[in-house]
Amino acid sequence: PLPQVPLSLETLALLLPFSASVAAVGLIETLLTQQLVDEMTERKTETHVECVSQGVAQVATGFTGGMGGCAMIGQSLINVQSGGRTRLSGLSC
Repeated sequence: PLPQVPLSLETLALLLPFSASVAAVGLIETLLTQQLVDEMTERKTETHVECVSQGVAQVATGFTGGMGGCAMIGQSLINVQSGGRTRLSGLSC
């Protein structure tokens, strides 16, 4: 069962600093991973598209009761070194 948290401005003001901090860490890790993968594959990825996509996904995940996530450096580098070059290859790691 989900906890019963009142939806009010006071609750949002209490949660905002923590949620913004977690979002910033996830975004920084994703952009770092993206930069490393771009260097390894000699490709250029649009960073603004990645930022917007991750933000939309995190908000959608929150409304469905799931857990947000971000790119993982170790998993991504192993995937690239193993020959993965598309986003679909991340499903097999």
